[in-house]
Amino acid sequence: MFSILTKPIDKKDILMTRIKRPIEELIIRRYLKTRMEENKKCI
Repeated sequence: MFSILTKPIDKKDILMTRIKRPIEELIIRRYLKTRMEENKKCI
């Protein structure tokens, strides 16, 4: 899973980007954590 990071187009998009980035990072961390746990179970 990869996140796509882009620059905001409009000034109003800057606020949304600042709000969404931490949420995206949290989702990615949770995903990677569960993947690592599944890999440990399989080994």
